[in-house]
Amino acid sequence: MQEIVVITVAELRAIVRDEVSRALRADARRNARVDTYVTSEALQQRFGISRATVHNWVHNRGCPHEMRGKILRFNLAAVEAWFAAKARPRGGKQ
Repeated sequence: MQEIVVITVAELRAIVRDEVSRALRADARRNARVDTYVTSEALQQRFGISRATVHNWVHNRGCPHEMRGKILRFNLAAVEAWFAAKARPRGGKQ
């Protein structure tokens, strides 16, 4: 047997609003887990640095990176966090 449910326009709006909010939160959680990997060229553009500086960061400064075969890739969020930590003034110097 089927039931007929009667709801007001305000109740329908509230249901739609709640469902849209739930979907947006789920989408934001999914997108937050996606890591963005970039090339050294993209890193150069993002930070306004040279190829030599990227090389220095990787080999001498501990910049987070991954080798995928022979290709160097950078997790953008990890590099930004690393850069922010390195850019902080140390021991009272500013």
